[in-house]
Amino acid sequence: MSVYDPFRQGCTAFLFVFLLIAPVILAQQEGPVPPPLQPVSRIVNIFSDEQETYLGDAIGEQIAYRTKVIDDEQLSRHLRDVGEKLVQQLPPTKLNFRFYLIDLPEVNAFSIAGGRVYVARKLIAFVHNDDELAGILAHELGHIVTHQSAIYMTQRFREVLGVTQLGDRADVTDKFHKYLENAARKPVQPGSTGEKHQEVADQVAVFAVARSGYSAQAFVDALDRLQETHGKIGNWLTDLIGFNSIEQHRLREAVKHMSAVPQECIGKPSSL
Repeated sequence: MSVYDPFRQGCTAFLFVFLLIAPVILAQQEGPVPPPLQPVSRIVNIFSDEQETYLGDAIGEQIAYRTKVIDDEQLSRHLRDVGEKLVQQLPPTKLNFRFYLIDLPEVNAFSIAGGRVYVARKLIAFVHNDDELAGILAHELGHIVTHQSAIYMTQRFREVLGVTQLGDRADVTDKFHKYLENAARKPVQPGSTGEKHQEVADQVAVFAVARSGYSAQAFVDALDRLQETHGKIGNWLTDLIGFNSIEQHRLREAVKHMSAVPQECIGKPSSL
């Protein structure tokens, strides 16, 4: 589907809801141009896009030692095609987006700083169609474009190494390895940002799949099956009295984000 497909022209007219996370937001924008990301305070994120890519390369080397990247050109190419179609609808950055098919014992996907997305072969078997695959990839891209990993590593570099600024590739790589050597001395303190980060990535996913011509409903369906929430979303009252799970609350927020999408962009349930 081309950038100026008439179907997507109708879908891009809606206003994207503000993304409320730390200082990272997506501004409202009309028309086919994706909303730009606002600059993040250097106090919160010391990584430039280029430095974040260096960080991702260093993390990627560690992942390569522990995880098998699957050499299946047909599957990998299809994964890249779907992923790159989504990237075209995201705010422009200098990050280097790449998609990898890997072996994992569970149905899962994850992303790291700088633009790398890893998808388990079992997840490829789990999804019903490209719409669901696009939704999961878009969720991982949501983590990346809101710089969640870089913001986390900024905090950890400061806590563990006292680092508040970075230089070239060699400097970023050196500091990352020093961090690995010393991280255990200052364990991560428990926090409550994980759930919010997931919801923010879901919000980006709904936006990205709708703009790309994929079904937003299919993303919600896949999320429901992955979490085994069976369509249960609860409400504010069940939240208040503690009857809802985190997964149910997350599904409800995803449905809420989808309600901001024009009906013609939502698409059919993925089971149809």
